[in-house]
Amino acid sequence: MKRKIRYLVSSLINFVIVMGSFLVVAWLRPATVNYVLPHYWKPVLLYSLIWIVVSALGGKYSSRYRSSFRKVFSTLFFSDFFVLAIISIIMVVFTKIGLSRIIIFGTTVLAFLIELILYGIHWRITKKKIATIAVQKVSKKNIIQDVTLPDEIDTDTDEGLNQLRQQKKPKITYNLIQLIILDLILFIAAFLFVTWLKDATRRVVIPTYWQPMVICSVIWLFISFFSEKYFLKQRKKISTMFSVILMTNLIIISFIAILVLAVKAFHYSRLVVFGTMVVTTVLEMFLAWVYFFTSEFQKTNPEYAKSSLVTDSDALEEDAETLLQDEHRTAWKPMRYDPKFASSEKLEDSILMRLMNKYLKDDEQLFEFINDSVALENVHKDNSQVLNTTTLYNIEIEDDDSLEFFLNLHRVNDMRRLNKYFIKVNSKLKEGAIFIGVGMTLKERRRKIRERFPRMIAMPILALDFILNRVFPKLTFFKGIYFACTKGSNRPLSKCEILGRLNYCGFEIIDEREIDNLLYFVVKKVSKPSRDTNPSYGPLFRMKRRGKHGKFIYVYKFRTMHPYSEYLQHYMVERYGYGDKGKIDDDFRVTEWGRIIRKLWLDELPQLLNWFKGDLALVGVRPLSERFLKEYPEELREERFKYKPGCIPPYVALRMQRVEDYLISEKIYLQDKRKHPFFTDIKYFFWAVYNILTNRIRSE
Repeated sequence: MKRKIRYLVSSLINFVIVMGSFLVVAWLRPATVNYVLPHYWKPVLLYSLIWIVVSALGGKYSSRYRSSFRKVFSTLFFSDFFVLAIISIIMVVFTKIGLSRIIIFGTTVLAFLIELILYGIHWRITKKKIATIAVQKVSKKNIIQDVTLPDEIDTDTDEGLNQLRQQKKPKITYNLIQLIILDLILFIAAFLFVTWLKDATRRVVIPTYWQPMVICSVIWLFISFFSEKYFLKQRKKISTMFSVILMTNLIIISFIAILVLAVKAFHYSRLVVFGTMVVTTVLEMFLAWVYFFTSEFQKTNPEYAKSSLVTDSDALEEDAETLLQDEHRTAWKPMRYDPKFASSEKLEDSILMRLMNKYLKDDEQLFEFINDSVALENVHKDNSQVLNTTTLYNIEIEDDDSLEFFLNLHRVNDMRRLNKYFIKVNSKLKEGAIFIGVGMTLKERRRKIRERFPRMIAMPILALDFILNRVFPKLTFFKGIYFACTKGSNRPLSKCEILGRLNYCGFEIIDEREIDNLLYFVVKKVSKPSRDTNPSYGPLFRMKRRGKHGKFIYVYKFRTMHPYSEYLQHYMVERYGYGDKGKIDDDFRVTEWGRIIRKLWLDELPQLLNWFKGDLALVGVRPLSERFLKEYPEELREERFKYKPGCIPPYVALRMQRVEDYLISEKIYLQDKRKHPFFTDIKYFFWAVYNILTNRIRSE
């Protein structure tokens, strides 16, 4: 009740102050009785109403803003500033309102001064009482929040508060300068966009508006800096970021509206001036939204967030080719894995009976696959776990190294942090224990889209799906947004990536099979997860190779395989073996677009970076890893080290692409190189270009 009375009395006092100020200013104008009073009584009533409403919303009537004279002054100033801004915006929008600027500004300034004197006197009288209440509230708040302040700072004095304020004051950094430049770019882009909406943009708008927009941009950056809008790291919530942006930009728009009214610049387009600021605000809020979720993602996923566009994985040093043609040529046959855990002699105590009679009684195909792959009768049911979940907690509650068998029937595509999930499962399993899971492959995802939509619609949807779900998660700027929107569910995963991640996380593949258009895998724990911090994920990768004089160099290439493909090298060799060109046959790790890039030899283009750096020649022997070089004769190795490796290898020029011809082509090239170094490279270069253009040789 007291509060309502206080608000009512304060409103009446404010009304009297505004009306009195208006009369005083109007009295100073000529023809007061004949013109000003008859024509201004309606605008003044509206002005008084706006004044009272803004004063109430701005906290002018609340005692909590009167703990110091500085707070009294700032509360009155900003409240009256926004009143003047609202009136200015109304007059700028409705330019036909012919009110005197002297009366509007004079009334506002005089009313502000009268309020400042009255509130100052009131603050002086009630200073001790307000200070005591404020100290009690702050003390209570600090106790609740367990807030501790530095002992050397006395917060009861103005000097102590200034010291505390200086400690919290943000410093100018390189990132801050970047944000200021980015905001300026956004402002210019918004101006160009808005002017594009106007007719005759190039002929009229830009030449006419560039000077006032420069002034507006300076005001924009100046107020934004001092309102700490650019200090994003201090904002812990997205709502706080938005409120700071909106409040700061509202102040800027208000200031510019007052400035337009003061100089009577009504000839400028309101769409251009205010539209530019509104569009800039929208762009700022979007970028703040992106920044917030990106930074949150980097905090919760530090390893994944720092993955770069260039992969430098240790597993890439294992060559995908070999000269040893007799190795791994036998047909691969799946072997039933026997974990040989200690188990009861009773079959009823094994996981076999529980799977058959309970968990998988309605899925005979899956049970048959698991039973063909693993000797389930040697796994005890008490040391087994069967789930259908994406919640990591359901796995975390198990003891480490306690499980012999773990089956999760939920798709791995819905696991937000897939590697963390696999690593957690690894920690709960005994050495040699079985892990069975399921996922939808990228191939099946595409098939569903093609079946669901007509071809003309399916193709754009597939392209959009590729950009949103496969490109964006690999870009640092969009990672946080992607996972904030999708929550990590329904992720597109290739067969290669699922199996590669499993190998990366310490599992060995026993078998895998497609059942009801889903990929089921059976793996066993063989080791701890890999410590490789940079598995293949970006568009580029670099390989450690031996260059001239045996010096180690890093050769760049475009990644044409699915992520984590390097961890399947041993599995692919064991299962498929090498072809006649020294590469793995039927390599499902290569992407569809990767096959196209390989056929066009575009995957080799990044080697031009090595050429510019001086690590490679344009033509020369292939840059090989140390392991692959061990398969070469010692004499040939020594001869190779005399020259730089090349971007274009000899077998391309000589059309000797079979693996047994690699050595022969290099011997021929090196012999020619010794005789005519310069002309040999030119000759081999044009031969290679001719063979590629006429399709006489194809990249695999």
